[in-house]
Amino acid sequence: MDKKKEEVYQHLIRHTAKQLQQRGSLGRDALNISLDLQMDRSNVSRLLNQLHHEGRLIKTQGRPTLFFARTPLENEHPDVHIPSVIPKGKSIQSYLKEEHELKNEQTQADVFRQYLANRDTSSMFEPIQRAKSALLYPPQGLNILLYGDPCVGKLNFAKTMFEFCLQRKIFTHGSRIVVFDCLNYADQEPEEILSKLYGYYDGSHLKKGLLEASRNGMLILNHMDRLSFSALTSLYNSMISQSYTPLHLPSKEYPIRSLIVGISNTENMILNPDIRRCFPMQIHIPCLREKSIQEMLVLTMQYFQQEAAHINKTIRISKGALSCFVMSDYSGNLPHLHAEIKQACAHAFRSYLEQEALFVSIDYDDISTQVLTDIYDVNERMSELDNILNLFAGEYLFFSALKQNQELELLYDLNDGTSKKDSYLDSIDDKLINLCIQDINAAIGIHLNTIRSVMLKQVYDLLYPILQNNPICKNENLLYGLLLHVSNSISCIRSGNQELGFRRAEYRIAKQEDYDCAQSIVSHIHTHQELQLPAEETDYIATYLYLSSQWIDSNYIQLLIISVDNDTAKEYADYLNSLSFKTEIHYLRLHSQTSHEKNCRLIADTMHSINRGKGVVIATDSSTVTASEAMLKKLSDAAFTIVSDISVKTLMAIVEKMESLGSTLSSIQYFRQENTRDAASVSETETHAQELLNDITNKVLSESLVFLNPHKVCQSLFNVLINILHDLNISYTDDLLIKFIFHSGFMIERCIRKEPLSYPKARGIINQYDQMYYIMEKNFEIISEIFNVTIPSSEMAMIMEIFLPYM
Repeated sequence: MDKKKEEVYQHLIRHTAKQLQQRGSLGRDALNISLDLQMDRSNVSRLLNQLHHEGRLIKTQGRPTLFFARTPLENEHPDVHIPSVIPKGKSIQSYLKEEHELKNEQTQADVFRQYLANRDTSSMFEPIQRAKSALLYPPQGLNILLYGDPCVGKLNFAKTMFEFCLQRKIFTHGSRIVVFDCLNYADQEPEEILSKLYGYYDGSHLKKGLLEASRNGMLILNHMDRLSFSALTSLYNSMISQSYTPLHLPSKEYPIRSLIVGISNTENMILNPDIRRCFPMQIHIPCLREKSIQEMLVLTMQYFQQEAAHINKTIRISKGALSCFVMSDYSGNLPHLHAEIKQACAHAFRSYLEQEALFVSIDYDDISTQVLTDIYDVNERMSELDNILNLFAGEYLFFSALKQNQELELLYDLNDGTSKKDSYLDSIDDKLINLCIQDINAAIGIHLNTIRSVMLKQVYDLLYPILQNNPICKNENLLYGLLLHVSNSISCIRSGNQELGFRRAEYRIAKQEDYDCAQSIVSHIHTHQELQLPAEETDYIATYLYLSSQWIDSNYIQLLIISVDNDTAKEYADYLNSLSFKTEIHYLRLHSQTSHEKNCRLIADTMHSINRGKGVVIATDSSTVTASEAMLKKLSDAAFTIVSDISVKTLMAIVEKMESLGSTLSSIQYFRQENTRDAASVSETETHAQELLNDITNKVLSESLVFLNPHKVCQSLFNVLINILHDLNISYTDDLLIKFIFHSGFMIERCIRKEPLSYPKARGIINQYDQMYYIMEKNFEIISEIFNVTIPSSEMAMIMEIFLPYM
């Protein structure tokens, strides 16, 4: 039977691969397969179902049921996820089309974005335009010479040009970029250099050179000006004739199929007529002195982001200290700037260790004397820098290893040069209420920095005094969503377009205070902008304000961080709020001299004021607060839970879980340490499980685990197991506990040793039970953070198999 099953499987593999190649209709039913293989139809149907259950086939719902082999599909489209069962109304092609559209969307972002390719603010605007002109010239671009002072980023710019060629499909996906550093061969004989470039014949075999290695790709000649005259002359002759001959093989001549980029530290090369013939496009890369203040700010922030990722810590720097780096002069260009930032980070990291601080905080004392003394043109440039820094909320900037800096993303967005248009006017609903709901959902889903702009800053300054006491200000996404709509409406009316895309509200749901606020906004715009918004806009603004207040009041568990006699809670809250989460993080500082009862009442009052109906998570490192759970339950009607671990990673995980769809307080329970559990509320099942867990820990794992603390790993995995059982709606059994703890404990050790197991069936299991995989991945995030390991999908699939018999 296994032989017949493999025969059916191989037949489907061949059929699916052939149809993919011919762009034909995919799928084969049991009847046609039985005719192809001259087998009984019922046997074929049974074998197909077995193969599908093993995860090797995909099938469609409906009649006739079509089957596809998964392997050729995944080989052809490795990035697309296709479920094991395709529902009615969908086809394989629809999933492939979604992948194609997603790839197109992802490639729309310009690879030169990091350089702030904006005509008004970037010294790199002209170099980027010249590079694009050369690269886009058919059939495969023009050769380019990059020149400028040493260490200004010429090589990195060349590599970005290669990424541009891949993005625009000038090069194919398998094309290579080859970098030849001529400086390493400056003292060698020309023949040695040319053998590297052209290859050579050793008497029996032809050794390929770099021109062949970079065929249909890019060859970068770094420090080209350091090559000898003889080697350069030979190279020029080959580039002019568009062909080369390997050394010791004069009878063979090969065409040059590489795009060649030369890099020189001297401007004199461009005076050579041969250079102009071989490199039709010459591009000057400016030094740091030639860059705008905004470019210097971006470069400085990019380096701080790199350092945060490098040391795996959060770096905090004030706007004042950041300004010192931006305003200084760096004779050594980019490496000089990077070295100064590294030095400051090193000083701050030592203080971080000595003081056991929350962040690696960079202060003026950490900045070198040279940076401070080399600050120049303060009067001319400081006001421009202040204008940019004023776009950032707060006094400090945070660079996290876990997340891209939001202010840096904002600067990228402001310089994209694309005017974002109102996206909903073309597909408006007849009813204003539905429109507002759509816009609110869109605003919440949009990354905030993609809708912030200097244009909105003017509207913000105009309308914020009116809106500052409105509930909409509790959520910046909602606020900017409204400002974006108002700004677009103003632009449309000024351009003569009076079509707003909606009519007056058929009936009103907004409260009178919402209409009062809306009318104030319309009047304010009329007074200060000399423009009258139509009456429909009053309806829109009032309805948007009302629905926003309802959305804010009904969404999100709230996080309250509490510290005693120190500002730890405030510092954590400031940092988390700087990361642009959807909900505001609250903090409270208690004083040990205040009576216990008063502190508890203060906590209860704070919970009451911030609770939005879904409860509050209290995060604290104070044992006094942790021990007050019973009293807080008497004083407050708000549902809450207490977390006694307030590390940055744990707090970020809590906030992300709070903001996930359908999150509840019970789903956040496993962040609590075992010693904070209320013994009276622990169920009999958990008590029994704890006893069994202690036996496993003391009698087995303590002698088997090498790298891990057995008690810590057991408790962590037990908390994860409880949440998985809840999410999968599976009942607890001792057998399941033992299997899960044993397998997962040793799995973590394998991952620490970087020796995870491979599992051929992993892809099939994950695709067949994709929702279960999501649950596993979500619940194992805390394990990855606690033990600093990455759990591969092969190991996750084996854990999933533990639960399958119980479902």
